[in-house]
Parts: sequence; structure tokens; C-alpha cells
Amino acid sequence: MTAQKPEWRVQEKLNDLRVLRTKRLEQTDHLAVSDRTMSDEMKQWRQKLRDLPQDYTTEAEYDLLLKKDEDKNSATYDQLTHSVWSKPWA
Repeated sequence: MTAQKPEWRVQEKLNDLRVLRTKRLEQTDHLAVSDRTMSDEMKQWRQKLRDLPQDYTTEAEYDLLLKKDEDKNSATYDQLTHSVWSKPWA
């Protein structure tokens, strides 16, 4: 029998994802003003971020999204590794 993690842990991970998502969206909000033209890639990336809570619904998916680079010799050490976090050029 596999022990399930308490529901609050799953909710905590979802909340972490929402905070990270909101931060990424806020970092690119200046591109969404009416006097700027946002690239299609940026529009698609921002939409993917907004869709995270509905597209990723399991704890295993949350873990993949929250996984960080653990190689201390890497230039991306301690950064999120999932491709959804990689911002396209504006």
C-alpha cells in the first residue's frame, strides 16, 4: 500500500507554481501594452503560463515543473529545468 501525501502538500506545490507563474507574467507585462507589438512566441509562452494550473494537475507533474538543476558545476544550478519556464526572446 502506497502512502499518499497530505492534500496540503499538493496544494502547497500548486501555490508555488502559481507564484512562479505570476512572477514570470509580471516580468513580461510591459510587453503587453497597446503601443508595443508582442511576438507570437511571447504570446504563446504567456498563454502556456496562464494555462499551467489546468494543464498540469497531478503532484508528479507539479514536481516536474518545480524541479531545479542540482549540478553545482552547471551555469543553471538551482534554476528551474522544465522548458515551460524558458522565456522566449521578446
